[in-house]
Amino acid sequence: MGGAALVGVSLAVQPAWPVEWLRIVRSAPHFVAPITRPGGILVLLALLRWRRPEARLLVALACVPQTAATYEALPLFLVPQGVAQTIALSVLTHAMWHMRLWLEGHKFPSFAIYVDTSARLSIALLYLSCLLMVLRRPNATPAEERSRGATTHAPALR
Repeated sequence: MGGAALVGVSLAVQPAWPVEWLRIVRSAPHFVAPITRPGGILVLLALLRWRRPEARLLVALACVPQTAATYEALPLFLVPQGVAQTIALSVLTHAMWHMRLWLEGHKFPSFAIYVDTSARLSIALLYLSCLLMVLRRPNATPAEERSRGATTHAPALR
């Protein structure tokens, strides 16, 4: 209710802001979908595991325009299963951060080049790692996996 009230007040004060905001976002060169950057198209391979929700999430995240900021990687942490994969993605996120800091010391000639380099790091280290995690899993829904696991282990329990 509070959010709706805030949007209502903002529209009353400045009715054209949503149109202006969309125009600015569309014209901003640093809002680009990862799938359109070099190597990003490989994320579509996650559709080989289309029955898995994390595979569909990974493809959706790669198709949404975003900046190359580190916080954009947060939703990718829904992909890992287990402690080892989560730690691996955490380490890669920190590696990306430190590589970006190291590259930042080399003074990029433009903001666009900085964003492009950051996005390439994100794709190479994070998106493709999540892709490997997804591809290593069977193409089954979580419910199908649970039922398969139950029938697989049932004879051992007898």
